[in-house]
Amino acid sequence: MDSGAATASQLTVSRSILVEQVAGIKIGMGFEDLAKFGQLVRDTTTRTPDGADFERAVTIAIGHDTVVAFMGSGTVGVIEITTEGLRTTEGLGVGSRVSALLGEKGVGADALHGNAWIEIGSLCGVYFLAAMSDANIGESLDSVSLQRLTDVSVGRVLVTRCARS
Repeated sequence: MDSGAATASQLTVSRSILVEQVAGIKIGMGFEDLAKFGQLVRDTTTRTPDGADFERAVTIAIGHDTVVAFMGSGTVGVIEITTEGLRTTEGLGVGSRVSALLGEKGVGADALHGNAWIEIGSLCGVYFLAAMSDANIGESLDSVSLQRLTDVSVGRVLVTRCARS
């Protein structure tokens, strides 16, 4: 075995949400590589997290948690996390309060489909979704709008390709 290659059990121990990857599952990865990172639980077609299109959605069990890898054009385009065990190195993830996100540098947010999509400067392409009912779709949220959400918990985390140049 290549000393640089990690086994599935080694990868699940990391449990990390990083730029363009979750517990070793990377944006751009092909379907054939997904089983290396956990047990494939479900393979179906469903709406993407933003509700725009239908894509192949592969659910992967990683320890006690699951992620859904949305496969556009044969590769992972979005990774959705809805369980609390997977975290950033800062300890942020599903269940974190918006107030914890606001303590990070470079916070920006937009409203889309009933959620504040909150991004932290150091985690390009990682969106923490917190439910909100009083914003217009596509509206940029300022610090006053986000302060009203400080007691709201993150319900989902989406990892996408980092769009920064």
